[in-house]
Parts: sequence; structure tokens; C-alpha cells
Amino acid sequence: MYIFSLAFLVLIIFSNFALAKPQIKLIHKRGQDNKAMIQIKNESNYLLNCYVAIDGHKKHFKLKPHRLSKSFKATHSKFNSNHFSVSCDYA
Repeated sequence: MYIFSLAFLVLIIFSNFALAKPQIKLIHKRGQDNKAMIQIKNESNYLLNCYVAIDGHKKHFKLKPHRLSKSFKATHSKFNSNHFSVSCDYA
């Protein structure tokens, strides 16, 4: 009985952590000048505070529910989708 209660408690604690993460979708593409680009789609019902960073340049913005952000372009064609750093959190 004690083991079952402990397992249930652990399950509840870890399931709450999974629900706390905003639902976003990253869209990677290449522009006409062969530079990497990224867009973020907010798939949640909440306003999000987001940032996109690449090569030391960081842009902060707010993303409305079920909307796409503007496209952010890399500064040089040598960068690819792995060089972008993206983070969003609830506002």
C-alpha cells in the first residue's frame, strides 16, 4: 500500500511538470539569400514571452495565442537551424 501511494505521488508531481511547458512549434526554412530562418507558432491559448537568439543577437517579443511570429533570419549563410536558441514562457 505504501509503495502504491508513493508511486502515485511521484506520478502526480512529474505529470505537472510536463503540463507547465508552453506548446510551441518551430518552423525552419532558408531565405532567398540562403540564410537560415526561423518562425515560432504558439499552439496554446495563452500569451507567451519569447526570445530568439543567434550569433549573440537576441530578440524579445510577445506571441499571441495561435499566431505565428515574424521570421527571424541568421546573420550569415554558414548558420543553420541548430544555431538558433529559442525560449518561450507564459506571460
